[in-house]
Amino acid sequence: MSTARLWLDALGLLPEIIVVVFALLVMTWDFLRPQLAKEWLAGLSLLGLALALAATVPLWGEHRLLFADSVAIDYFAVCFKVVALVVAAFVVIISVAYLRRVRIRRGEYYPLLLFATAGIMLVADGVNLL
Repeated sequence: MSTARLWLDALGLLPEIIVVVFALLVMTWDFLRPQLAKEWLAGLSLLGLALALAATVPLWGEHRLLFADSVAIDYFAVCFKVVALVVAAFVVIISVAYLRRVRIRRGEYYPLLLFATAGIMLVADGVNLL
């Protein structure tokens, strides 16, 4: 597989890449600034989910296979990505008030949610579950 083809295939997985990068960014931010309010982490997570949703919109209506036909970008995958991103955004919004109410100040909550969302999106793209 050529390098140009690999980069072209990686662009098809740009929403997942954005979600993982923001998960790493949120995790690093919490590690470096633990005294900062955790609501900032929720805002950063929402920004990552919004950017991933914006990167998903251009994939609408495409049908192509990536990475030696192991990943499919099609109508089903894009619809499922949109649903996963919107649900994750709602969970982040709802969890801010809940975590404040029960006085839980755990910063790893948001990266775990973003990693799980990226995993859900990758499962939707998969052609073969083996």
